Amino acid sequence: MAFTIVMQTGEKLLVFPFLSPRHKEPVYSVAFSPDGKFLASGSFDKCVHIWSTSTGKLVHSYKGTGGIFEVCWNSRGTKVGASASDGTVFVLDLRK
Repeated sequence: MAFTIVMQTGEKLLVFPFLSPRHKEPVYSVAFSPDGKFLASGSFDKCVHIWSTSTGKLVHSYKGTGGIFEVCWNSRGTKVGASASDGTVFVLDLRK
Protein backbone atom coordinates (compact mmCIF):
# COMPACT_ATOMS: atom_id res chain seq x y z
CA MET A 1 0.00 0.00 0.00
CA ALA A 2 1.42 3.39 -0.93
CA PHE A 3 0.20 6.74 0.27
CA THR A 4 1.45 10.28 0.53
CA ILE A 5 0.63 12.77 3.27
CA VAL A 6 0.95 16.42 2.38
CA MET A 7 1.01 19.07 5.12
CA GLN A 8 1.15 22.84 4.72
CA THR A 9 3.23 24.55 7.43
CA GLY A 10 3.63 28.24 6.76
CA GLU A 11 5.57 28.61 3.52
CA LYS A 12 7.11 25.15 3.58
CA LEU A 13 5.25 22.24 1.98
CA LEU A 14 6.22 18.86 3.40
CA VAL A 15 5.52 15.67 1.45
CA PHE A 16 5.80 12.32 3.19
CA PRO A 17 5.89 9.39 0.77
CA PHE A 18 5.29 6.16 2.63
CA LEU A 19 5.81 3.31 0.19
CA SER A 20 5.67 0.55 2.68
CA PRO A 21 4.50 -3.02 2.65
CA ARG A 22 4.25 -2.73 6.46
CA HIS A 23 0.48 -2.20 6.64
CA LYS A 24 -1.42 -5.11 5.10
CA GLU A 25 -4.90 -3.53 5.46
CA PRO A 26 -6.29 0.02 5.07
CA VAL A 27 -4.87 2.75 7.31
CA TYR A 28 -7.69 4.30 9.37
CA SER A 29 -5.81 6.90 11.39
CA VAL A 30 -2.62 8.95 11.26
CA ALA A 31 -1.36 11.56 13.74
CA PHE A 32 1.73 13.75 13.88
CA SER A 33 3.69 14.03 17.13
CA PRO A 34 3.45 17.50 18.74
CA ASP A 35 6.96 18.40 17.53
CA GLY A 36 6.26 17.06 14.01
CA LYS A 37 9.20 14.65 14.12
CA PHE A 38 7.11 11.48 14.01
CA LEU A 39 3.92 10.17 12.45
CA ALA A 40 1.83 7.39 13.98
CA SER A 41 -0.31 5.26 11.68
CA GLY A 42 -2.97 2.74 12.69
CA SER A 43 -4.44 0.10 10.42
CA PHE A 44 -7.05 -2.64 10.39
CA ASP A 45 -4.09 -5.05 10.20
CA LYS A 46 -3.89 -4.55 14.02
CA CYS A 47 -0.62 -2.58 13.78
CA VAL A 48 0.49 0.83 14.96
CA HIS A 49 3.62 2.09 13.23
CA ILE A 50 5.72 5.10 14.20
CA TRP A 51 7.54 6.78 11.31
CA SER A 52 10.29 9.41 11.22
CA THR A 53 8.99 12.41 9.25
CA SER A 54 12.53 13.45 8.32
CA THR A 55 13.55 10.11 6.80
CA GLY A 56 10.24 8.30 6.18
CA LYS A 57 11.66 5.25 7.94
CA LEU A 58 9.79 3.03 10.35
CA VAL A 59 11.15 3.53 13.89
CA HIS A 60 8.72 1.49 16.03
CA SER A 61 5.90 -1.06 15.55
CA TYR A 62 3.27 -2.57 17.80
CA LYS A 63 0.75 -5.30 17.00
CA GLY A 64 -2.50 -5.11 18.94
CA THR A 65 -5.41 -7.51 19.27
CA GLY A 66 -7.86 -5.78 16.92
CA GLY A 67 -7.93 -3.46 13.93
CA ILE A 68 -6.70 0.03 14.86
CA PHE A 69 -9.26 2.78 14.33
CA GLU A 70 -7.64 5.74 16.09
CA VAL A 71 -4.15 6.87 17.11
CA CYS A 72 -3.22 10.01 19.06
CA TRP A 73 -0.18 11.48 20.83
CA ASN A 74 0.11 12.86 24.35
CA SER A 75 1.11 16.53 24.64
CA ARG A 76 4.78 15.70 25.31
CA GLY A 77 5.08 13.39 22.30
CA THR A 78 6.30 10.49 24.43
CA LYS A 79 3.24 8.24 24.23
CA VAL A 80 0.76 7.12 21.58
CA GLY A 81 -2.75 6.01 22.45
CA ALA A 82 -4.72 3.70 20.17
CA SER A 83 -8.19 2.15 20.09
CA ALA A 84 -8.94 -1.17 18.43
CA SER A 85 -11.94 -2.88 16.89
CA ASP A 86 -12.10 -5.47 19.67
CA GLY A 87 -12.76 -2.72 22.24
CA THR A 88 -9.24 -2.49 23.63
CA VAL A 89 -7.47 0.79 24.23
CA PHE A 90 -3.73 0.86 24.81
CA VAL A 91 -0.94 3.36 25.34
CA LEU A 92 2.53 2.90 23.88
CA ASP A 93 5.35 4.47 25.92
CA LEU A 94 7.96 5.47 23.35
CA ARG A 95 10.53 6.56 25.95
CA LYS A 96 11.63 2.92 26.35
